[in-house]
Order: sequence, then structure tokens, then C-alpha cells
Amino acid sequence: MMIEFKEDSACGRYGAEVLWRDLWLDHARSGIIWIPRLVSNDWSQAIRMALYGLRQEPNIEVLIDCQGGEDKSFDPCLELLWRYRNGKRTQTCVIGLAQSIGLSYVVAATYRTALPDAQFLVHGEGLRSGTRHESGVYLEDHYMANWLARFTRRTYEDWLAYAGDGENHPFGVAEALEWGVIDEVLEGV
Repeated sequence: MMIEFKEDSACGRYGAEVLWRDLWLDHARSGIIWIPRLVSNDWSQAIRMALYGLRQEPNIEVLIDCQGGEDKSFDPCLELLWRYRNGKRTQTCVIGLAQSIGLSYVVAATYRTALPDAQFLVHGEGLRSGTRHESGVYLEDHYMANWLARFTRRTYEDWLAYAGDGENHPFGVAEALEWGVIDEVLEGV
């Protein structure tokens, strides 16, 4: 599998950024994908390409510490969904934050875990059909509510109520377990 970043990508070209890029690529090639704090369009493309390149691998792990993303940041979820539908095991582990699009990455996996101090967040942007978030994301309330309801024990109506009230809704691992967002809290790691 060959994964490359464009020279002008968000990952940068010099110093520590090159080290992080190289480390990320080494892990990606071995089946461990790290979702960064902010998923830019370049990161989104790299993550999706890495997942696509690992389609034949029976097991991969996705580490998540993500507070959101740009307009193409949902694309890796489609690769995760492909794995789900084709019987490939994907484990997500929330090692910090799973906010906004990060929450979508978590629920698209076949097995979902989190560290005890992980934090989750559902945006309540007050979006309605046909409206646009200030960041330019065109995901409508009902689309995200359907996505989350499909993979959790909360209903479409529950998730839509969060999205439609205009407030952000942070929650911890206890609620994530109760709602079916994660399957297990990793203690003593």
C-alpha cells in the first residue's frame, strides 16, 4: 500500500511535522489509523486512502482524538462503513475527544472502546434541512441523526433533538456506554 501526502498538505514539510507524518504513515501501513484533533480535508483524504489500502486486512484499529473537521471530513466514515458491511473488524478507541465528526468515526466501527477519561460531544448547531453550518459543512440534522441512530441505542428522534436545540451536548464514557456509542471502557491501560 502506498500512502502519500501532497507537499503542501496540512501535515507540513519540515521538522516535527515531518516526523509526525512519517510516524502516522508507518502506523497506518500496519493497520493503526490515528484520527487527529482537527480533520482537515487533506487529513480526511489521507485517512480514507489509508483505510482503502487496508481493505484486505481482517483487523484494523482506529485511534480517535478528534474535535471536528472540515467539509470532506465525513469521507473516511464511508470506508469504515465498507469494512462494517464486508465483515472486516474495525476497532475504534477514543483516546481523548470524539466530538462532532469524531463521534461519527467512533460509531462506524464494529467494536468501539474508549479510555476512562474520554469525552464525547454532539453538536447542537440548530441546523435544519437546506441550511448550512458556518464552517461550510452541508450535513443536515436528519442525516447525522440517521447515521448515529443506525449504530447506537439512541433513536433518530433523540439525536435530532440534540442537533436541533442549538446547544452542544458533551457526555462521558458512562453515557456513551448506556447509549451504545461505545462497547467497552478500557480500564488500566
